[in-house]
Amino acid sequence: MTDDTRRDDDDRRDDIRDRDLVEGLEPGVRDTGAGVGEYGPGGRTKTPVHLVVGAILVVIGLIGIALYAFMPRSTPVEGDAQADYVLQATIIIGAAAFFGVGLLLIARGLVLRRRGRRT
Repeated sequence: MTDDTRRDDDDRRDDIRDRDLVEGLEPGVRDTGAGVGEYGPGGRTKTPVHLVVGAILVVIGLIGIALYAFMPRSTPVEGDAQADYVLQATIIIGAAAFFGVGLLLIARGLVLRRRGRRT
């Protein structure tokens, strides 16, 4: 018996065994494997968490951008050029990272919310 024949026999047995479970299901519902017919939207409970955390991170990022934009010429590390560069770079890179991650979380939350409404 070859592997292809054995695989075809296994598929036929699976079809016969699952026939009763699959018969009345709508198209698109999972019809094989563990949990046949158990389908439901997932991830909807995390949507508010994504939106709230994303909004907080965006606000922190905006504060960092404003801090950098309106920073006076006399910084706390005035007189030490290397420390001044490090301070400014840390502020702008951190603000950009917070802002970007916040926007991604908000976008993910909106996608999850929309997907949850559709299903």
